[in-house]
Amino acid sequence: MTLPSEALCPGFDGFAVQQRLMAPTDSNNTITGQPPYRLTVSISDPAIGALRRQTGSPVPGDVLATDNRTPRGEDRAATTT
Repeated sequence: MTLPSEALCPGFDGFAVQQRLMAPTDSNNTITGQPPYRLTVSISDPAIGALRRQTGSPVPGDVLATDNRTPRGEDRAATTT
């Protein structure tokens, strides 16, 4: 699903919001930090829980969530499950 940023942040300039959802980069296009704004998206579906049980995932439940943050160090292990 694609939503215009104006729908997420009414009253704010859509392009400015989009820019602040992106992580900063250097001249080599290497990510140098976290984005100023954090966007989290989650869905809940019994099929997610069923798939997790079938595959033996240690993560319980029917909710799948992600955000636009860049994993760092110890955070990387949490994002691979």
